[in-house]
Amino acid sequence: MPREITGARDCLMQLNTYFPDKEKLTKKDVCGYFGICRNTLRKYFPELWQSQFILKSDLAKLIAKKGLKI
Repeated sequence: MPREITGARDCLMQLNTYFPDKEKLTKKDVCGYFGICRNTLRKYFPELWQSQFILKSDLAKLIAKKGLKI
C-alpha cells in the first residue's frame, strides 16, 4: 500500500478552507490561491498543463511533494 505524502493532508485542509464548494480547480483558481500569474504557475507546476482541471487532492499532493509552504 502506498504511503501518503507528508504534509499532503495539511495542504488539502487549507485548500478546503479556501475552496469549500469545489473539488475540481481551474488554473485561474490556482493562480488566485497562490497570488501568481499563469506564466509563473506554468513554471512551477508544469503538471497542471496536462488538463483543464485539477482535483484538490492532486494539487495538495503536488504542493507537498514540492515542499512548498502555503
